[in-house]
Amino acid sequence: MKTFFLPLILSLITGCELSDKVKGCAGGWVEFTCQYPATKENYDAIEQVNPKKTTFRSTKKNEWENDGTVSLYHNTRDRTLRVAINQLQDDDFGDYKCKFPEGSKKKVTLKVAGGDWCQETFNQTAYRTAKTTITCVNKGSNLKSKVRFLCKENGTTCDDIYSTSPSAKSKSNGAFTGTEPDDISVSISNVSSQHAGVYWCGVESNKGHYRTALRRIQLEVKDTITNFTRSPTIGQNLAYWCQYPNEEPEEKFICKGEDPSICQQLVSTQHMDAGKFSMKEDKTNITITMTAVKTEDSGTYWCGAKSARPKKESNSFFHRVLVTVGPVTTKTTAAPESYDDDGHRKPFIQTAYRTAKTTITCALSGTNHRPNVIFFCKENGQICEDILSSSVKSNGTFTLTDTDTGFNVSISNVSSQDAGVYWCGIESNTKTGCNRTAVSSIQLEVKDTITTFTKSPTIGQNLTYWCQYPNEEPEKFICKGEDPSICQQLVSTQHMDAGKFSMKEDKLKRNITITIRDVTTEDSGTYWCGAESSDPTTKSPSFFHRGLVTVVPPTTSTPVATANGDSAFIAVVVCAVVLALVLILVLLYKRFKCSKNAGNGDAQNAKEDRFYEEIQERPQKAEVGTALTVYATANFPTHPPALNQQPCVTFQNSSDKVDGVTYSTVGYAAQCPAYPTVNLPSTLPEDTFYSTLKHPQ
Repeated sequence: MKTFFLPLILSLITGCELSDKVKGCAGGWVEFTCQYPATKENYDAIEQVNPKKTTFRSTKKNEWENDGTVSLYHNTRDRTLRVAINQLQDDDFGDYKCKFPEGSKKKVTLKVAGGDWCQETFNQTAYRTAKTTITCVNKGSNLKSKVRFLCKENGTTCDDIYSTSPSAKSKSNGAFTGTEPDDISVSISNVSSQHAGVYWCGVESNKGHYRTALRRIQLEVKDTITNFTRSPTIGQNLAYWCQYPNEEPEEKFICKGEDPSICQQLVSTQHMDAGKFSMKEDKTNITITMTAVKTEDSGTYWCGAKSARPKKESNSFFHRVLVTVGPVTTKTTAAPESYDDDGHRKPFIQTAYRTAKTTITCALSGTNHRPNVIFFCKENGQICEDILSSSVKSNGTFTLTDTDTGFNVSISNVSSQDAGVYWCGIESNTKTGCNRTAVSSIQLEVKDTITTFTKSPTIGQNLTYWCQYPNEEPEKFICKGEDPSICQQLVSTQHMDAGKFSMKEDKLKRNITITIRDVTTEDSGTYWCGAESSDPTTKSPSFFHRGLVTVVPPTTSTPVATANGDSAFIAVVVCAVVLALVLILVLLYKRFKCSKNAGNGDAQNAKEDRFYEEIQERPQKAEVGTALTVYATANFPTHPPALNQQPCVTFQNSSDKVDGVTYSTVGYAAQCPAYPTVNLPSTLPEDTFYSTLKHPQ
């Protein structure tokens, strides 16, 4: 139901008793009802007289009439006159009278409520998408017996939010949930700008004679607050920093809880060390450290500042941190952020490998805190050039994929040109313009080479290979996938046997041996040998081997295949034998042809009447009476004249010289002996001599 002039109207009072008393708070509002006298008559008008003796006459029925801060509602159906007075001032307190036409009067005395009732106006700040709790404090002991309520101004009315009345239908209406019994606490989940406004805490009499407002709460909703996420592993130490605004608050603190208005304070600049939690303060920021985190440490943390006027305004907050603690066996793919001693953000160093893939993880916030616009850019000198955004999610090489906590950017076929510093950020539009906030930075290093090998086992075999690591690494592991930054870990030096996959380490040789048992076609793919970073908050794991495995079906030997092999061998042998025979035949043919040509030549030379042969020789001088044998080589005609005719060679005397040349005549005669005889001249010539062979006539 609704109350006019800032009050909340319910089905109220059965009548206004004579000299009835009502309490109100300065600056608040009050409402009471006057019942018709015991008559069935409906009145056309009823007068109301205030303490100032001013009369306000109702002339309308079943609708509100306003006169300054006083409003009347003449309800002919309920036969009542409702009176509401808001923004109570000192001169508003006193006696009010309801005058009915037949002359009867009803009097209500409005008194100032005591200090236990009335409370100062409170200014509370909430943050969009978070939770906030409005608390109506019960300061007066005599209020416990009364019905309490919370309503929200809506123009000239105050809409009912929560009531302790037994007739209230529910303690929750979706966004609002109330709790009691002492103080009323009404929490608002998933705060939005529509929840901003003025709320009132109030009470009404048990008999419903009146309602009065006790406290005004002004709720302001801020659209933006810096959000970031952290994903440490169980047992790690987590450190993060918060930057507070220019106006330095006196006391900064860290608290935990979904609702900053009631979150549990952990440490502050007044108490900076609480064992598990500690804090350091710089000029413009505070650094918080959590040691040996556990799964219970997951949750929402707030960086805030104490209010200088805690009774009048709530604490302010400037950072929200979403922490998710993961188990040790879970490989974190998000790129965590690290900070230097001064609390300044340092880029996360991620290593990629040329021609492979890599994925940069941008963690922004949880699902309920996701911004409308995101961007991914690369540093280029003094500017950051946009690569992808909410509107452009792929450009061929880079691809953006939304996740529950932010987004991922994958780079295919990495090259040296992809190295550099990248930024993940959010963008928001405000009254002052477009605001771009860089949330995290990643420095991408690209290695040109990595040892790569291939294996082609057969289905059912066991595959064993080894990887040598360069230096002593804290924890080695094997993972599978095209992208080493998000590949699926199979085994590690901490968990060396996973059934199908197992690992052995030789620290002296600095290598690890991996075995895959009973391989199947599903085991084909890319495997990486890597090592966890000694500080996963600053650097990604390193990789030193890439294995390309292709599982092939077994090869089966068949008789057909053997026959084909034997046939090929026999064919080669036969070809060699045939070739040898051909060569032999060719040689025989050539020899026969030469012999035939020689016979033909002899027949032709026999027809000649005379032929000469030149014999050149250098006979040595001999003693007189000493026989000297002279050997001469001569080519005889192929067809000699007759078998019994032999050449006779006669050497001429020295006197037969012609120009220093001695000639001898060789003739065929019947009287020559069977073998030719060579008679030397008596004086051997010094120079060359010739013999002439004459064919017989």
